[in-house]
This record gives sequence, C-alpha cells and structure tokens, in this order.
Amino acid sequence: MKFLCSVVLFLLGSSWFLSAQSNQEIELKQYVFRVLFIDDTDYSRAESYTPGIPLKFATDSGVFQIAAMNNSLSRPFRYVGPETIVFFEEGPMVEGVPVRTPIVSCRMGQTGDKIVIIRKTQNGKILSHAVHVDGADFKRNQIRLFNLSSQPLRAKVGDAVKDVAKRQVADFSAKPKGTRPVIGMAIAAYDGEKPYMVAKKKMVFKPNSRKVLLTYNSPRNPNQVVMSEFLLTDYDKDFENKSDDKPGRIDTVGPDDHEIASGGEGF
Repeated sequence: MKFLCSVVLFLLGSSWFLSAQSNQEIELKQYVFRVLFIDDTDYSRAESYTPGIPLKFATDSGVFQIAAMNNSLSRPFRYVGPETIVFFEEGPMVEGVPVRTPIVSCRMGQTGDKIVIIRKTQNGKILSHAVHVDGADFKRNQIRLFNLSSQPLRAKVGDAVKDVAKRQVADFSAKPKGTRPVIGMAIAAYDGEKPYMVAKKKMVFKPNSRKVLLTYNSPRNPNQVVMSEFLLTDYDKDFENKSDDKPGRIDTVGPDDHEIASGGEGF
C-alpha cells in the first residue's frame, strides 16, 4: 500500500517533489549532469523513428525537459533533490495538474558532476547508470575510462598500460607527443577464452581538455565489447536550466547501421 501511495503521489503532481522532502526529511544533494542516451533498437524496417528520447525531471527550480539524442552527450543540467533522480513524461491534466509517468530513475551517488547513461534495450526496457566526472578528481589533460562491460580490459593510452576490471574505472594522463594533438590508444578485452582488440587508434586530444571513454557489451553481440568516446566540455558555473524541445521523428528507413555501444549484463 505504501508503494502504491508513493506512485500515486508522484503521478499526480509537481507539488509532490517538495512536500515529500518536507514530510520525509529527505536529504537534498546537488549535481550537474549530462545525459548520454544509447538506443539498441533496430530501426532498419521502420518507416520513421525518433533519434532520441524526451526526459523530464523535477528540481528545486521547476520541471525541465532534456532532449537526449542517441549516442550523444546532452548539455549540462543542474539538479537539487534526493540522491535518486526520476525521469518522467507528463500526460493529461488531472484537476489542473499534469499526470507524471516515470520512465526511469537513476541513483546519482556522491555529489558533483555526472554523466547519466540511459540505455533502451532491444526489448524496450530502459536502464540507467551514473558515472562520476567531477573536476575535483578528474583533472584537465586526463582521459577517464569507464569499463561498464562484463569483461576485463587492458588499456594503453600513450605509454601507460592499465588493467581495468569489469565495472571499474581507470584514469590516464594525456600528453600528446610532438606538435600534433593526438595520442595513441588501444583497448583489448578478454571474453573468457581469448583476448581480442576492442579499439586501436590515434585519438585527437587537445591540451587542457578532458575525454571520457566508455566500454560496453555490444547489443548485437553481447560477448563483444565496443567503445565510445566523448569530449567533456566546460560549462558556465552560473548557468540556469532551460528545457530542450522534444525530439522530432525522422521519416526514413532508420539510422545508419553502425555499432552502438550498450550496457551489457546488469546495465
């Protein structure tokens, strides 16, 4: 009964966000987060598709909408609230208040800057995971590798080589050699029988920047790990939240058939 009441309270309005905190003395935490949306859906036979997902969330300053586009980082948003953030969509009005339907929730962990990874699986299930990218410990001229796959990795960035267990993180100093802003990178995984190469390339890395590498089990072959990389840009510390427009549908046969990283087992 308590669970049902909580769901009803959430669905029935924006006032729940503050009243629940007051009544239950929920600790408020502060975050700045970006969303990375990963869609495993096969659109090859679709007449149209939406290359993203609209996600609304409630914070101390109101309700805001994020247009989370597939395989891209959103701009930053500020969140003040309980440690677990709830993303939802708003439906018809009930007594002047829009009905909220939860899409997915995500436990944010320690305060600071986050990337919230939202993954839509091939069967339509939506999963989430937050990774920490705060500048207090993720400095400029660093590359941070998040191994969200179910396999152990060996990674080489520049001259540094590190073993990265599944669900673990490794930081690398990025010092391009010569005048070109590139650095060598190679990642290998072990599938339980043999090692194989996940990625090997000369990676562009400009001085004083930060880059995130994310490794996942492939949606098309769960026994294989794939990688995505993202430049983590700076933001104005005094920025205010602004809602994005809702992503529109595209009338094509679907996106290009390229490898999209997914969370794999447990994500």
